[in-house]
Amino acid sequence: MPSEFCLIYTSTDSKENADEISKELINTELVACANIYSNVNSIYRWQGNIENADEFVIILKTRTEHFHTIEKIIQEKHSYTCPAILQIPIMNINANYKDWLDSNIEKSPKQAN
Repeated sequence: MPSEFCLIYTSTDSKENADEISKELINTELVACANIYSNVNSIYRWQGNIENADEFVIILKTRTEHFHTIEKIIQEKHSYTCPAILQIPIMNINANYKDWLDSNIEKSPKQAN
């Protein structure tokens, strides 16, 4: 049985882009919380070259059923042509936090702008 809630991981090249994505998803009630981590150093291969970049990592807390809608919004607003958008199941969660998530994520979220 899939878990009811999940984390979604993505990273971007600017605080402004991370804020824009996060605020859109909070405003549409698709996510309860967005954690933005700054100054994350990423080393990766891109178009045959090894790149080294400072990024902003976003961890989103949401319902598993909203992944594809969130994925679409991230792709529309993201500064990268090929962003990582990863779904991580939450297998265990404390009851108080689960209640908070449940009350802050709409089951039928508002439409994105």
